[in-house]
Amino acid sequence: MSLGQSKIIKNYPLSIGLNTIWLLMVVLISGCSTVFTSVEPNSGATCDIIEVQREEGRRHRCGIHMVEFDGRPAEGICLEGSGLSSCSPERSGDDLIFTIPESWPEGSGTLSVEQSIRGTGCALLGTFGSDRYEFPFTVTEQRRSPVITSFTADDPTITAGDSTTLRWNVTGTTTSVQLDAGAVPASGTRTITPDSTQTYRLTAENDCLSSFGSVTVCVNTPQAAPVLTSVDSARPGGAFRANGRNLTYNSCAGAASSSLVFTQGGTTLPAVVDASPGDRRMDVTLPAAMMPGDATVAARVGTMTSEPFAFTVEGRRDGDFRPVTLRQSGTFPCGSSGRTLTVTSGSGSRRTAEFRQGSTTLASFNFDIGTGPSGAAVSPGCEHAVVVGQNTTPGTGDVYSLNIYDLEDGPSLSRVRQTNLGTGVQVLFSQDDSVALYKAQDNSAGGAGFAAISLHDMERRRAISGPAPGITCSMCNSINANITMFNDINVIFDGRSLGGPYPIE
Repeated sequence: MSLGQSKIIKNYPLSIGLNTIWLLMVVLISGCSTVFTSVEPNSGATCDIIEVQREEGRRHRCGIHMVEFDGRPAEGICLEGSGLSSCSPERSGDDLIFTIPESWPEGSGTLSVEQSIRGTGCALLGTFGSDRYEFPFTVTEQRRSPVITSFTADDPTITAGDSTTLRWNVTGTTTSVQLDAGAVPASGTRTITPDSTQTYRLTAENDCLSSFGSVTVCVNTPQAAPVLTSVDSARPGGAFRANGRNLTYNSCAGAASSSLVFTQGGTTLPAVVDASPGDRRMDVTLPAAMMPGDATVAARVGTMTSEPFAFTVEGRRDGDFRPVTLRQSGTFPCGSSGRTLTVTSGSGSRRTAEFRQGSTTLASFNFDIGTGPSGAAVSPGCEHAVVVGQNTTPGTGDVYSLNIYDLEDGPSLSRVRQTNLGTGVQVLFSQDDSVALYKAQDNSAGGAGFAAISLHDMERRRAISGPAPGITCSMCNSINANITMFNDINVIFDGRSLGGPYPIE
């Protein structure tokens, strides 16, 4: 079918050069350009395939093609036989093929075809712009895509085992309506019982046009109660891990919050959230408000909370050491613990120290008082018995012994035992009674004006590396110490710091 005469607009920019070179370039461009002669057919409806015919014997070598109808682009443009873009396999020849899109309005207008070599891989030929061809064309019918007016689920959020109903309605001409992969009528319902969250897709087709819709039905699975099985403890302010199961939960509303709730001494602290929990672990920072000692932790996931899990906060209580007062006679209660110390006199310098819990004797020790500090005491936390006595072994001179016993586990458990200390013995304990410090004159270094200081871990029954012996002093009774960061001991003696800090663990 003849479709009328085309109008061509050539665009060859001028360039500087000899006439011979210019003519040669024109010949090259003309030989590489396509001459379009007609449109077959010169009218059509949406989705129709149109061919723009080329002059016989002219072959396209490089560049791109654009087809427009009154400024609106065509779809599915391909050039047969060019090797640059493929057409459907059943087509052959040398024509330009395109599909009339839904956007082209009904009526007559101008169909323009442009062969452009500018901005492509055509090297020198790209300098010379493009050719544009125009043809009269009529869109006879503007077909429309089917319209999905509604596609919903009665209840888009359900619990596993429950059902809901999908409802849809499609208007306009259709050749096919499918719910997922199955054909359905243009309007209808379907009851579904998904066991997990599913997205359903509705497709309506008409000629080359399609419409799509989707509905997601979210399925909530029952939440299992969180359980804690172990913890990797820490010092206050340190990294803390809780291990267990069911420590996360995802519902249709999103991920539930996962947190740990700490309780110590009857006080429950605000929950500590893990922003990235795992189903079998939670990692948080142990609240700095906690103190070393017994505590519990519970996992809270959404609205469900696990049973409390008992654990021990690591570290030693921060603060200054407290000195003991050595007693040589009398009865002395120890705070509200119910424990008392009674020191009675014997023959000469002999004394007996009796430690009781109510009416029950926990331990009893004999010792001798000397000219230097001596006597018995209970540690400030009431956990340990302290006895300092003069060593009465003949030939030992003014030498003292020191024994520290554990009143919690029985007097047979001696934590510290020294039998060759110089005079001037002083004993101090940390805030929680877990570390003992003692100082005495260092006779091996020269006696007066020299001191030895020792640190002992009362929990692990071992010495702690501390200041070296032979410390010179002018105020040899001026000693203090403190614990910081729940682990570091600082010793202040004779008005100065003795190195450190000395780590307990």
